[in-house]
Amino acid sequence: FTDMGPPKTLISTDLRVDAIATSGSLVAAGASQLTGRLWTGAVLVASCDGTVVSATTNAGVSALATLADGVFVSGDDAGTVVVWNTGSATDGSKISLRAVCAKARAHEFCVTAIACFAGNEGFVTVGADARLNAWDTQRATSGGFTGDRPVVTVAGAARGAVHAVATHQTDKNLIATAGDDGAVRVWDLRHPQSPVASREGNEVRTGVGRAYALAWAGVELGEALAVGYESGAVCVLETRARLGDAAGGTTIASSSLETRGVVEAHGDAVRGLAWETCGVKPGNPRLASCGDDGQVATHEGELPVTKKNRPHGESYARCVSFWEDPGDGVVRLVSGGWDGRVVAA
Repeated sequence: FTDMGPPKTLISTDLRVDAIATSGSLVAAGASQLTGRLWTGAVLVASCDGTVVSATTNAGVSALATLADGVFVSGDDAGTVVVWNTGSATDGSKISLRAVCAKARAHEFCVTAIACFAGNEGFVTVGADARLNAWDTQRATSGGFTGDRPVVTVAGAARGAVHAVATHQTDKNLIATAGDDGAVRVWDLRHPQSPVASREGNEVRTGVGRAYALAWAGVELGEALAVGYESGAVCVLETRARLGDAAGGTTIASSSLETRGVVEAHGDAVRGLAWETCGVKPGNPRLASCGDDGQVATHEGELPVTKKNRPHGESYARCVSFWEDPGDGVVRLVSGGWDGRVVAA
């Protein structure tokens, strides 16, 4: 994607990387491995100076997000949500990693995705139990998380497992979900009884299948909602046409969630999406995607110019994120895959 040479490996592990998150000079990964009949996992954190620390988990880590500077939250295959804190190590290492607190059975089954609200006041988890749970960040980071209950719960957020979640970049009440049924739904947490807008997958394009990934762009990028499907298609939906007050809550105009564009981006399921937010020029958004075809791609422009790379060889590419490298200020595309590597291009 750049002319700076081959991708740089930030993390290398024997486990499969399924999730990544960035925070300043840190890049974190969630990974898993099948040992016999049991899944085990790890959270690994790398700093830009090459230091890597890790902590093992009792289940595969399937979801990861950044809560605050140096603070991450993970979800695993057993439905547990854990808050992790990084800091200065006492053994001479540059960084340390410790679990602050954990919420067992936050979901009945696997936690599939995590996203933070605008302002990081809270975060939302979704899972294979078809639930959406919203949590308070302050309680989660101050030790009250273990016995806590979700601030808001939505049961049946999809017909089947919910695979993806994204939060609006400025409105902390709006959340988008997608899952097994291929539908995208937008929820207002003040009125969570039913979605305020939805779009079925077969309305976007016939045969797209399940929806596995979401990314919601900010206002400066037009508030577009990107969706990645089982077929390999990436669709960008319109979400700017929001109406104001309606019975005390936000409604979504009928013109929203219309298709802005569809790209046949991958030859297999799309697993990760990310909008570039660092140093981006208004009106020229760049979207990254990755998939089970092993490709990591960027898409730029209204008639998108797609560039592809295969930084994980023949392995699945499972997650992507843009990261501003504090070493040189260059915005890099970071990806994780089942080859056990997290690389920056």
